Amino acid sequence: MSGWDLNDAGPQQTFPVAPAGKYKARIEHKMGNAGPTLPGNVQPFTKSTAKDSNGNLSDYVYMNLSFHLLSGQEGGANKRVFENLGVAGGKLDEAGNSIAFNITRSRVRAILNSARNLNPKDESAAARALRIVEGPNLNGIECVIDVGVRKDKMTGEDRNFIKKVVEPDDPAYLAVMQGMPAGGQQAALLQKADASSWGGGNGAPVQQADASSWGGNATPAAASAAVAGQWGGTAAPVQQQPAHVAPAAVQPNAGSGVVPEWVTPDPV
Repeated sequence: MSGWDLNDAGPQQTFPVAPAGKYKARIEHKMGNAGPTLPGNVQPFTKSTAKDSNGNLSDYVYMNLSFHLLSGQEGGANKRVFENLGVAGGKLDEAGNSIAFNITRSRVRAILNSARNLNPKDESAAARALRIVEGPNLNGIECVIDVGVRKDKMTGEDRNFIKKVVEPDDPAYLAVMQGMPAGGQQAALLQKADASSWGGGNGAPVQQADASSWGGNATPAAASAAVAGQWGGTAAPVQQQPAHVAPAAVQPNAGSGVVPEWVTPDPV
């Protein structure tokens, strides 16, 4: 009879959570079983398997994301923070729209602002074009997030969560997006970023995320049938994700969306 003899297995290991603070992170978008079919025969959304007290299957549909922490607070690098962003189902607002999806749209807008160095108040045509994501596929996008720690309601253990996405109008954005070193240099870098980036002087360049991970042309894409049209209409193909290449650096302009030509979408 085959099997495992686990008598000599060691005790379970526990792993500390990432310390609270701001981090540069790369998104890993786990494909699911709902939404438009993307290249590679994958779908960007996941149907919930939860059931209510009457045994009815939930209508909730979400994007399954993990944020791989690249740099920031000491002790946080290479950890992951998980977040599900609803795209359909759940509670509805007065207009009959999914409340979860409205929250998700705001979150993804902030992610694109952070990844593409767009001031959230910039409504220029160039900025609006850069706030369109194909697929939608967020895999490979790099942004800055503010990570918190709270107790899990079921286990009482510490868990990380994303307090917010840090956008370019935040004084901490510049230093963290550059890969702020851990330890005592954090405060000095944040102070320098505040002074040089938002008050004149020569700020250090902000790294832009890999253009290929943004999906190429700024053609809007559809979500699922339940949210058809809310992502922007007909689904468009998303470029395959190449192996990550270290992004080029550009000189920031107070979060005004200044980016090199290779990340500017082709005219629609």
